[in-house]
Amino acid sequence: MTEKYKFALLGTPIGHSLSPDIHKIFAEGCKLDIDYIKLDTNKPQLKDTVGRLKSEGFSGFNCTMPLKEEIIKYINIKSKQCEFLNVCNTVKINNDILSGYTTDGDGMVAGIRYNGVEAAGKNVLVFGAGGTAKSVLLSLILNKAERMIVLNRSKENLDVIKDLFAGYKDIIFDLFNFEKTVY
Repeated sequence: MTEKYKFALLGTPIGHSLSPDIHKIFAEGCKLDIDYIKLDTNKPQLKDTVGRLKSEGFSGFNCTMPLKEEIIKYINIKSKQCEFLNVCNTVKINNDILSGYTTDGDGMVAGIRYNGVEAAGKNVLVFGAGGTAKSVLLSLILNKAERMIVLNRSKENLDVIKDLFAGYKDIIFDLFNFEKTVY
C-alpha cells in the first residue's frame, strides 16, 4: 500500500480556490495518493492552524492571501528566495520542522515556457505588488527578462517592492490609476 500524503491550503477567502483539484490531478500523474483540504485561516488563527497541521501529521501546506508574509515568522528553514522576498507560499513539514519556499514566480515562468515563450530578453508588465508579484519579479530577473514594469494601485505596496528591488536596473515602478472612461 502506498503512503497517503495530507496537504492543506490556508488563507481567506479560499472557497473559490481550485488548488485542491489541481494538486490532486498533478498527484495522480505522479502516482501519489493525497488528501488536500482547504482551511479558511486568517492571520490571528495561523499559529494554531499550523500547530494543528503538525499534530495531525500533514506533509505540508500552501499559503495564499493574506498569509504569504505572515507565515514567514513560523518557518524554521527558508529558501534563499523566501529569505530575500520575505514571502512564502509552500511549506513542507518534516518532524515538526517547517521548510518554506516561494513557488509562484517559478511556476509562472514554467507556465509561459510550457506555452513556448521564454522570459529571457522579453519586456514584461506585472500588475500588482504583493507576495506573488515579488516572487514573479525575482523569477523574471533570474530568467533574464529584459525590462519589467510593475503597476500597482497603492503607493504603500509599490514602495515596498520598489525598495526590495532597488539594486536591479531595468525595472519601472508606477501607480496604476484606472479611470473609467465612458464612450
